[in-house]
Amino acid sequence: QYEEKIRQVIREVDRMNQILDQLLQLARLDSPNLEISKQDLELLPFLGQFQEKWKALVEEKNMHMHLDIPAGIHIRTDAVFLDLILGNLVGNAIKYGRSGGNIVCRWDAATHCLSVIDDGPGIPQTHIPKLFDRFYRSDESRNSRVQGSGLGLSIVKKLTDLLDIRLDLKSGETGGTSFLLFFPN
Repeated sequence: QYEEKIRQVIREVDRMNQILDQLLQLARLDSPNLEISKQDLELLPFLGQFQEKWKALVEEKNMHMHLDIPAGIHIRTDAVFLDLILGNLVGNAIKYGRSGGNIVCRWDAATHCLSVIDDGPGIPQTHIPKLFDRFYRSDESRNSRVQGSGLGLSIVKKLTDLLDIRLDLKSGETGGTSFLLFFPN
């Protein structure tokens, strides 16, 4: 009984630590001294490393992550910030996606767009306008089974604004969500 209580306390401390980390990230992003270090980045190897980093969580939920990225695609961006953006988007896809589902990262050369696509339950249209607000969580996600603080997508929005990446979202109530990152040419 004591061991279970200790495990519960450790889980709660980890959750609080994650919330504090996200709040610190937001505070740093609001700093006037924030340094953005844009560099030439080859997308496929970067996403390959990213995919490897998330492999355990994806497999834990019996999901599959696919990269639909041609070789030789280069973008100019801050690698650390892009990693944070994709970490939040893929983390949400894992969190809200269905067991056995798919996550796809796809590049569209014509629009210079990187999409993060899941086949989860989708987001009701009424929630989309507030989705990037700090601490906002749609009604369906406010239950105790889905952990989160409502900060991840506000971090994504702040970072995409800083990097001049246009962020868009397509989701249907019948399923599937796509986050679209349009990079400057």
